[in-house]
Amino acid sequence: MEARKIALACLALASLTFCGAGYRTENFIVTASTPQLARTVAERAERYRKQLAIYWLGKELPRWPDACPIQVLARPNLGAGGATTFTFFNGTVGRWSMNVQGTEERILDSVLPHEITHTVLATHFAPLGKPVPRWADEGACTTVEHVSERSKFDRLLIDYLHTGQGISFQELYHMKDYPSDPLPLYAEGYSLVSFLVAQGGPRKFVQYLHDGMVSNDWAAATTKHYKYEGLGHVKKNWLAWVGDGGGDVSRYAAAPISEDVILASTSTPLSEIASTSKSNEETQVRVAAANAPARSWHHATLGISGGVRPINPSPKPQLPQDPPSIPAKTVLR
Repeated sequence: MEARKIALACLALASLTFCGAGYRTENFIVTASTPQLARTVAERAERYRKQLAIYWLGKELPRWPDACPIQVLARPNLGAGGATTFTFFNGTVGRWSMNVQGTEERILDSVLPHEITHTVLATHFAPLGKPVPRWADEGACTTVEHVSERSKFDRLLIDYLHTGQGISFQELYHMKDYPSDPLPLYAEGYSLVSFLVAQGGPRKFVQYLHDGMVSNDWAAATTKHYKYEGLGHVKKNWLAWVGDGGGDVSRYAAAPISEDVILASTSTPLSEIASTSKSNEETQVRVAAANAPARSWHHATLGISGGVRPINPSPKPQLPQDPPSIPAKTVLR
């Protein structure tokens, strides 16, 4: 999104000075400039919470003990962005706070589903007492945004890989906080999550995250779930997929892909997510569209069209020591 670099301080200041109408649902308390907007955002948030939980987890979430407050700042020509905070305690998650901003259209079709996905994943992984790795968290959340937002990251990724700004896999998988420039993290995470989700669906990806987070052995988890021989193997195939323009991932998968997974290059728009009336039923979802229109583009500065094999990978950095605990997580967009 255009406003990924908006500081949390700015969003906090906006929330302190913001006054407006409110609307409450079972899991959300929304404050917006008008009663109609507050109600629309609250009802859409509840719908996304249900749809996205079914999409990623295969079931709906239970009601949260603490409702999540959402501050909405909607203005024409305002860059889209958001911030969500929460705290892990005793195997649960709560003390939610969410700010969303942008045009009304982008709030409803991109910012809100992005931020709601953060809450779905946080709720699911709360028993582990730690947040989802940054690349996977932001990557998964970006896959459910409107194609107009997702396509920006297809273009940015090529720029970053050509200019040596790509993040090494070892750093990417162990990153605990946002880098000074978070955009490469978003672009690379979004692309990698799309690549993996297209090979096995969203629920398999969540199982992969669980095993990796529990063991901290991402090479073993990658081999178990996607049959790649470690992170180096998945990196090589992912880069080849990006370099060839994305699209069908079957040529780059390490194992045959199940017939019930629809091959594609980008994740499912929310309008295509099916939900069921019974939370324990399996829901067949469309992983993505069968073509890749968002990847058909021309970059005048680099003089390239479509996909180009990435070059100049960034050097492997020295990783800092892991902190003893992470009691809360902040999402910067």
